[in-house]
Parts: sequence; C-alpha cells; structure tokens
Amino acid sequence: MVTSETTQAVVEAGEKLGVVDCDVHPLMPGAISELYPYMPDVWRRRLEARDMVTLSTLPQGRHPHPAGAAFLRRESIPPTGGPPGSDVDFLRTDLLDAHNIACALLLPLQATSVSWWTDPDEAAVLASAYNRYFAEEWLTKDDRFRLAMVVAPQDPQKAAEEIRTFGAVDRVITVWLPLLNMPVGNRYYAPILEAAQEMDLPVMLHPIGADGNFQGSPSFACGVARSYTERYCLLSQVAMSCLSSAIFEGIFETYPRLKLILSEYGWTWLPPMLWRMDTAWQGLRIDTPWVRRPPSEYVIDHVRFTSEPAVEIPNRQFLEHTLEAMHAERTLLFSSDYPHWDSDDPELVFKHLDPKLRQRIFVDNAVETYPRLGLVR
Repeated sequence: MVTSETTQAVVEAGEKLGVVDCDVHPLMPGAISELYPYMPDVWRRRLEARDMVTLSTLPQGRHPHPAGAAFLRRESIPPTGGPPGSDVDFLRTDLLDAHNIACALLLPLQATSVSWWTDPDEAAVLASAYNRYFAEEWLTKDDRFRLAMVVAPQDPQKAAEEIRTFGAVDRVITVWLPLLNMPVGNRYYAPILEAAQEMDLPVMLHPIGADGNFQGSPSFACGVARSYTERYCLLSQVAMSCLSSAIFEGIFETYPRLKLILSEYGWTWLPPMLWRMDTAWQGLRIDTPWVRRPPSEYVIDHVRFTSEPAVEIPNRQFLEHTLEAMHAERTLLFSSDYPHWDSDDPELVFKHLDPKLRQRIFVDNAVETYPRLGLVR
C-alpha cells in the first residue's frame, strides 16, 4: 500500500486549526488544449484533428441555469477577469484566507464530464489529463489545497490503474467516481472500490451535469425533469439509490476499510432513509444475509455527507433533531460549494450549534474520514 508523503502540519485543535472545506470547485479557464501537455502525443494529435482545441470545456447538460452564468457567485469573479474558480490566487484570498480554511478539497467538475463520453479510452485519457493538470496548476500553489482525483467510469479496470498510479500523488485524498446509470454497489464498480481501499482513498459521489440528462447516466424516476429547479430538487434520488445499493449489496463487508462520501446531495432525507432500511433489514434478513449489521451502523461507520446546502431546515429545533437523527457528530462534513450560487460561508451556517458538534462538522469528521488529509488535531 502506498502512503502519501504529505508533510503533516502539526496544528492545534479548535479555532486555531481552521475549517476543512470538503467541496470547492476550481476551473480550468482556457480551452481543452491546456490538457495537451498532460496526455500522450497520439491522443493530443487525435483531439487536435477534431478541432477540440477550440472547446473551453466538455459538452454541458440540457438544463440551462435560469440565471445563466450568474449561477456562479458574482463576487467570486477574479479582478483579473475570467470565471469564478479559475484564478488560483483570487480563490486563495477570497475563500481560504477570508474564511480561515485550513484545507480545501478541490473538486474539478469539468473532469467529470468524461462520464458521458462514448469512447472509454478517450474518456480515460481526458480524466487522467485533468487530474495531472489540477495537480500541477493548483496543488503546487498552496499547501492548503487537496485534490479529488476523477476516474472515467466506462472502463473500471482502467480507472483502477489510474487510482493506483495517480492516487499516490501527494495531497490527492479521494476518488471522485462519476456514475453511469447503475448505483455504486453494483459489482461493475468492484475494481474501482478495490483500488480505492488499497490506496486508502475514500470514494466520493457528487452531482454532475449528466445526472438526469443523458442516456447512460443516472436517471430520475418518471423521466427527465423539465426545469433546472425541478432537477436540482430531485438530485437526492441518486444518493438514496446509491446508499441503499452500497448497504444491501454489502460493499462494506467486501471492503471493510472503505469510506463513501455523498457530496452535495443534501442530507435532510437521511434519517427516514436510515429508519426504513433498518426496518426492512430486520424483517427481510433472509433476502440479504451478507448484510450482517443494521444498515444504520454501516452508515455511521462508513458513509459521510457534506453539508451544503445547509440552510434548508426552517428552524433551529428541526435542525437539531435532524442532526441528532443522522448522527451528524460522525457523518456530516462541512462544505462551501464555492463558487456556486447556493454556496455556504462557514460563518453563516450552524452558528447556534453546540461548539463540540461544530468542531466535529467543521474539522474532526474530515480528519477522520480522509486518512491522507495531512492535518493533526
């Protein structure tokens, strides 16, 4: 097993440690040609021949945001120009310095667009190039950055190879798996889960432009949503399906050291889901005999959720009850979702919680979830 060579930052617990932000979206500002130095020449020539040099991003989804480009926070636009999230120096000032962020986990959404690519080899090359681009252009610029490496799901064996090679890079701390239209517990993904456990990397799921958009990507019940707003409200369906699949397919029995992160799918739906799974398991144990413990116990030990959006619960009493029912002291990680329209500032969410619970959500849970985070409490 390869261990990260991250130099551990010995820091004090509490406020001096700062916040661990588990969802920050950097952006490659230029065209796909910026990836050419990070891929084999034969693939560069192939993409150049198809005029992909002119693309600033891979194809997008079919639900345009009602505010257009304003779905990104306008105050996050760098003074030098370019879209929010594209300027390393400004993001460092606007997010890390302004909000006492000790670690920011970078989730490059552009890279996940490979999930709806039809050529599995090309998808794997593009994902690998994106990984190396963000490692070179971002991780080297600030010790507080961490990276979620992206794998192309079309070929699980190739994805496993990428995990075992790029997953050894310093400050790469999780594997981002863009899903095909099958839940994470499906044995199709077994090579990916095995390699992730081998490398001490949690597997993360996160909404991308493909969900509910493209054939072959995760679909919603009763078909395609009409509007962006409707689709946004339905994204939790994907997480519910994957959580149920992970538990009842027994992936945590097969991979007992694996952690699964459900990022930006919401979390207020979790308590009734836990109750329903536990009840079904108790009454139907003959159906899934390999599930040896109540589903809620697997979730507490192996599954984590990120907080954004954290302002959906209308009052403090409901919030505290929900956090207690989902065992938030173990399962919830703070995330800002910077620089998107619904992003959360750490000073504005969970303000009235018990300080010990805030410490768990904003720092401790992340330190315990990501073995290679590199922070010591």
